[in-house]
Amino acid sequence: MINNQKEKQGMYDRKLSSVSKQERILTIDIIRGFALLGIFLVNMPAFHSPAFMIQHPVYTGMDYWFDLFFHLGF
Repeated sequence: MINNQKEKQGMYDRKLSSVSKQERILTIDIIRGFALLGIFLVNMPAFHSPAFMIQHPVYTGMDYWFDLFFHLGF
């Protein structure tokens, strides 16, 4: 029991430091970069347009298809 407490104390006594270049894993860094890029690309329309905050009326039947057609820019 006392041994466990000393080990836990030892974990908290360590000082934080940055990881050296030799310890970094390049593949994980690349995957993180692509993940951040994907998050940015998905959220980019919301950054420049308030269109996501506007509630549009719900159309049914042919009105739905006409609305879709004009929103796609045709």
